[in-house]
Amino acid sequence: RLRSDAVRADRRANMIHCAMCLAGIGSVHMQQLEFTDACLVLKESLHFLEAHGVPHDHQIFDIIARKLAVAERGFLASSSLAEDEDDATANTSISELATAKEDRTLALDLEAQIQTENGDYDDAIRTLTKALAIRRKRLTKRLRKHGCEPNLKEKNDVAKSIGNFAAVHFMKGDLKQAEALFTEAIRVYRSNGMDDDHPNIRSLLEGLQEVNEQNSC
Repeated sequence: RLRSDAVRADRRANMIHCAMCLAGIGSVHMQQLEFTDACLVLKESLHFLEAHGVPHDHQIFDIIARKLAVAERGFLASSSLAEDEDDATANTSISELATAKEDRTLALDLEAQIQTENGDYDDAIRTLTKALAIRRKRLTKRLRKHGCEPNLKEKNDVAKSIGNFAAVHFMKGDLKQAEALFTEAIRVYRSNGMDDDHPNIRSLLEGLQEVNEQNSC
């Protein structure tokens, strides 16, 4: 009986190790923005754990499930990018163009999130630069080409990108740049009529406070 239990425990440990290897492959696919493959491999990893009796509240199961959720969001965002927005027909509405760009920036945000989680801060900054450029271009293009003011969501998306920049610089340890970016993101949100009780500004204010606390050390 004791020998049987020991073998069973060792076998389960091996199964968890195999599932983690699959999850590692899924993470590589995510880094390369291959979200379809990432979803398939991560789902297989979870099925592997389930088949060998690993409960859903197990730490490893939870980590892989959260990775799968990110991959699925990436798949949904990137699946709408089959055609580049510059190839859109003249009959495409402004709202449809805005939706296409939002999907593009969402995919870039997800890519930057993965890069940040992996400690690739410089790559994340380059990716966020692309997202911010698209969002800022959308503001000027709507006014110049379509003769209408950008909507509030588009303006807030610019603040969101600046806030993402601030968070990466903070994690990178560049406190001076992080402080400037947190402050700028807060300023943009406030100029758009958002008050300090809004979760977006509260989060940025907390980030700014952390920067100030580290600067005072």
